[in-house]
Amino acid sequence: MTNQRYSRVKLFGAGVAVFLVIQMFHLICAGEGQGNRSDFRKKVEEAFPEQTSRITERYGLKPYGEENNPRTENAKLSVILVHGLDEPGKVWMNLAPALQENGFEVWLMHYPNDQPIRESAKFLFDQIHSGQSRLKSDLILITHSMGGLVAREMLTSPELHTQDQTEKDGLPEVRQLIMVGTPNHGSHLAHFRVFAELREQIFHMAKGEYHWLLPILDGAGEAGKDLLPGSEFLETLNHRKNPENIKITVIAGVMSPLEKNDARQIIQSLSDKLSPGGKAVFDTVANKVNSLLNELGDGAVSLESARLSGMAMETVTGTHLSIIRNISPDSERIPPAIPVIIQCLQE
Repeated sequence: MTNQRYSRVKLFGAGVAVFLVIQMFHLICAGEGQGNRSDFRKKVEEAFPEQTSRITERYGLKPYGEENNPRTENAKLSVILVHGLDEPGKVWMNLAPALQENGFEVWLMHYPNDQPIRESAKFLFDQIHSGQSRLKSDLILITHSMGGLVAREMLTSPELHTQDQTEKDGLPEVRQLIMVGTPNHGSHLAHFRVFAELREQIFHMAKGEYHWLLPILDGAGEAGKDLLPGSEFLETLNHRKNPENIKITVIAGVMSPLEKNDARQIIQSLSDKLSPGGKAVFDTVANKVNSLLNELGDGAVSLESARLSGMAMETVTGTHLSIIRNISPDSERIPPAIPVIIQCLQE
């Protein structure tokens, strides 16, 4: 067996092990309320304090590239990029350098994204508060997918209303919020987030960053519950007024007919290769995906879900990920949301 093949087999075997850990965790939490899920996660944190400390060091507000980059040392604005659910780290690979090239100071927000969205919003607020000495006085938040809900919660929560807190706490002021592919009214794909979680953990494993506690400390699946259409979190969030004095832009993707056809062919091909038992389980997922493909949207978030009352919305052609990043780091393609974002920042 060649070294390359051995590495693939080893990674596949490790991926199966990760999948079993995730599945076991979700079976333990199945049927539990959000409070009980969070309690279980907190008990794990208390039982493994040293491992928890090492894992949580990766979270927080981190400068993109060199903090004192000469291109951005005279920047007037700090841009904070907030990723979405089960994002392993590639979503900003094209936007972050583009922002830096345009003279913005760029910060990456890393957080345990499977926890309740309210906790993620509080974490973002605390990170801005603790990093205020390093941040510019004016902030721009650019978010992808669920990251937009984290930002909206931070900006509108009665407990975390940063606009009211700005003068009192000396916090930097958020001037603009740009949301890319955000499911403002939820997404049914949240039912199947275990597959996205598996992708995230395998990515960490390939980088040598995996620990068996990571799928648990990243959250107990509460965010997936929050993302379901009609969830208590979304109902509460969407009944609030949008924050004043903040320019909000929604950017939504629309898959081309060719992209939709390709997706349907891939789904059918996978279904045909499965055993009857596996096919029954897979087709449940496939039916949800096909339902989303029939709607106008990016394949994960429909236009209706992305739309926010009273806010400007721009549409670009592409899928949930292709609108903001390329698959290959060597690709010279410019993801279609990036020029729209740059234009919004320059207006």
